[in-house]
Amino acid sequence: FSTNGTTFEALSPDVEITPPNLADFNTGQAAVVDDDGTADFDNIQEAIDIALPMFQTILVMPGHYSGQVTVPAGASEFCIRGLGDVTLENTNGPALLLGSSNSVSIENITLQGNPALSDALSGPDYLMHARQCQFRRYAGDGPTIELTNSGDVVLFDCEIDNDKAGDVLRSSGPARVTARHCAFHAWNSTGNALFLDEPTRAGDFESCQLDAWDSAGRALYVRGGSDDGAQFLHCSLDSGILATNSDYTLVFRNCDIEAGLAIHNPAGQQVKAYECLIDENDTRRLGVEVIGGWGNIWLRNCDIRTTSNSALRVRDSTAEVRVKNCELHAYDGNTIEVVSSGGVSVGVDAYRCR
Repeated sequence: FSTNGTTFEALSPDVEITPPNLADFNTGQAAVVDDDGTADFDNIQEAIDIALPMFQTILVMPGHYSGQVTVPAGASEFCIRGLGDVTLENTNGPALLLGSSNSVSIENITLQGNPALSDALSGPDYLMHARQCQFRRYAGDGPTIELTNSGDVVLFDCEIDNDKAGDVLRSSGPARVTARHCAFHAWNSTGNALFLDEPTRAGDFESCQLDAWDSAGRALYVRGGSDDGAQFLHCSLDSGILATNSDYTLVFRNCDIEAGLAIHNPAGQQVKAYECLIDENDTRRLGVEVIGGWGNIWLRNCDIRTTSNSALRVRDSTAEVRVKNCELHAYDGNTIEVVSSGGVSVGVDAYRCR
């Protein structure tokens, strides 16, 4: 017998313990799913189709559940909660497919599919919360989470990885992502941890880890976009940042950025970094690089370090680059490098830097 799982003692005389029959529990306003057939339902989709809206919570007992789960359009606010080791897997498509104008929360569930989560069925105004969940790509080339429609995805204490091929989270256009205490791992040769493709809505990331293990991928890749921006607070971006042809604002506060911050052909973009450490890695020896375009690049109280490259390089860009109270270290290169060709007026405003 043990009360802590570490120290055990023998009971004398022997004591017979009968585990409770979970089927006898009064679950109130919750429907129970168990793949062994002893609960209200034996699969999650059946529970959603029949139990809603009478029940607002679906409790899923430990087990491996196969097939796609689709949240119907207009579903009222409800929660799918895993009790123990619960895996939802679809080998032929999304594990979880969101409908439009619904609100759903999922907790303590591993989702594995192609992708694990998709909003392809959604119209506007869906809302999904995920807490303490794992999202994984099952097979093939593509993202683990793919968002293409107008809605909100909120992730808390989740792990999202892709060890097959492709990005970890790919968001296109009007989707909004909020993440707290999450990890995004691109464990493959092609993917980015976070790919924002033509984003138009705000994003908010706090205390998150984003990394891509191969030199081809980035912790954050932003392509195009306008109207709004994303903020990163106390985040670790281990494989660099690349923003191309964008007017999408990026703000970094108290972040560790490894493998550099690259801004290429900004289209009026604002990029602001406050109290960040920006460093190179073994495969991408880059500090801060601005090439072409125009916009506003502000660096405040940052520590920027490189070895063989320039700590700050501005080339053929009319962007307003302001550096204040920063430390710039280039051990075998230029601290600040400004390059102009073809008559482009290029400049850097540095104040109280060393």
